[in-house]
Amino acid sequence: MPNEKRMNILQAIDSRTKVMALIALIAEALFLGSLATLPSSETLYALIACAVILIVTLGGIVLVEVTEIRTKRAALNPDSKDSHSCSHTNIPENIRNELSLPFLVRRDKQSEDQREILDFIERRTAAGGSVSQKELEDQFAKHVGRYVYWRLEVLQYLGFLQKVDTGEKHGDKPRFSYKLSSEYKKERTSTFG
Repeated sequence: MPNEKRMNILQAIDSRTKVMALIALIAEALFLGSLATLPSSETLYALIACAVILIVTLGGIVLVEVTEIRTKRAALNPDSKDSHSCSHTNIPENIRNELSLPFLVRRDKQSEDQREILDFIERRTAAGGSVSQKELEDQFAKHVGRYVYWRLEVLQYLGFLQKVDTGEKHGDKPRFSYKLSSEYKKERTSTFG
């Protein structure tokens, strides 16, 4: 076998397999050495000792693998009972609880003004597209005043809307357009048909 091919094979093997192979070679060398020095009545004990070394090594590798799998699973599972499982996101528990509710329940908990804004966007985007921030500000200026943007932000962070940067500016502030999030649309469609 060419050296280059051997090197490729060795690079493809993970560290745990290399450790297991090294320990297996050491155990085999110990057993072969014991055949030459031990009386034949004690050879079985040498073979058992080498087998125990291999089994303990294999058990250690399996234990490390299981621990890694559990750690990865805990990091990926936001519903875990461990209070630190979502700590990397820094989202307070009350907000995580709110976001775990179905969209329609979340929608019913919104203020009348926010439900009106959401209804308007739903009607205007029924055939697709989005609604400009300017159009929303004009539509709701009387009810909500200058706080339309912040109402839209809340609706976005609750998962109802998707905000799209239009590339336009009003003074030094960027302007956006809004459309229903795909997740909210999916739940609405499955509920209302």
